[in-house]
Amino acid sequence: MKFGSLLSILLCLGLFCHSFELVSQNRVRYSFNGCSLKENNQKTQDISAKIPAQCDCGIEQEAVVSTGQTLLFPKQLDSFFFNDFSLCFTIKVPIGPVAELDLFTKSWTCNGDTVLHITYRGKDSLFVFNLREGFDESIFMGAKAQVNKCWQQICLIKKAGIWRVFLNGELADQETTNDLLRLDNGAPLTFNGSDCQTKGVLPLTGKLDEVIITDYALGIEEVKQIYKIDQEILTPDTIVFLGEDVLLRSVLNCKSTVSWTPSANLASPDELNTIARPSQTTTYTLTMISPDGCRAIDTVLVRVVDKNKLDCAQLRLPTAFTPNQDGINDLFFISNAYIIDRLDYFEIHDRNGGTVAAYNSPTGKWDGTWNGKTVDPGVYFYRIAYTCKNEEYKKDGSFYLLK
Repeated sequence: MKFGSLLSILLCLGLFCHSFELVSQNRVRYSFNGCSLKENNQKTQDISAKIPAQCDCGIEQEAVVSTGQTLLFPKQLDSFFFNDFSLCFTIKVPIGPVAELDLFTKSWTCNGDTVLHITYRGKDSLFVFNLREGFDESIFMGAKAQVNKCWQQICLIKKAGIWRVFLNGELADQETTNDLLRLDNGAPLTFNGSDCQTKGVLPLTGKLDEVIITDYALGIEEVKQIYKIDQEILTPDTIVFLGEDVLLRSVLNCKSTVSWTPSANLASPDELNTIARPSQTTTYTLTMISPDGCRAIDTVLVRVVDKNKLDCAQLRLPTAFTPNQDGINDLFFISNAYIIDRLDYFEIHDRNGGTVAAYNSPTGKWDGTWNGKTVDPGVYFYRIAYTCKNEEYKKDGSFYLLK
């Protein structure tokens, strides 16, 4: 017997064999582009529809209109819900409903002993997630819809005993259970067709787009990649000098009425992209109203700086920062770098004098790492030399890196 065969047998003795099995990961996707109910990755069968599919403008190309419609997903997907899984979808709910609206369900009867049921509660703009196996193993979660957006992008993810709900790419709710909570009950995953529609839950009159189902738990970065920008301003908050123009850019997935306010100093206040020349710091608001009455709103801040009033000696840097990747105060940088006409050096040193970061641009930002590794918390020092209004300046100081 060859050594390789003997090793394989030894590894598969008793309980060890299961540990060495290769687990395939499956991912199915329905984009509904061209009003098609086919699965895009050719991994499973098509969706079955109660009536011929009707489509309209979606988050990307087309979406299925849910009015009078019920969608049944292939029965082969039942095995996806045995253990870890992900269910992501993009939904457009009607404006102002106070009832509870049916979205997704996986159960033979309303409130059966094994249930996956997702609804939208209009009275408080809440997506509700009810998951149960038996009557003593259950999870109940919620995610508040973003009312300034027309489309809501949802991901329900199970990984071991951790259940997470993401809304528009951000974590909205999380629960932990010690129970396996299997949802592979043989019932098909159904959209807008729950038996609970006869017991107070109303059918959805909206649109469904971009459904992704996996038999494994999507990671946070994968969730962010799935998220599609919907009806918002692309231009970040920015700074301009007095008398300069700034291009305000936006994205719009469906034809809508557009209006920018305040309209003063705007080239085209009723167009998606426009040129602004503000005379003072201004917050611009973009309102987009779709033909079905959905109103999406976004804002951008344009800060105006008068060059003649700049104090070149007042270079501003934080006294502390917390690079813990929570999106708040994660970077150390010069907050008014616009006063620098030329940078000679911008260096950051540890307490022993070693250089942990150096930049040749005044907009350089330190994330608290050196050679790819996070440095220890403590006191660090900076040295900066620059030119402003044809005069040379130097600045040095210390700051705290906190965890």
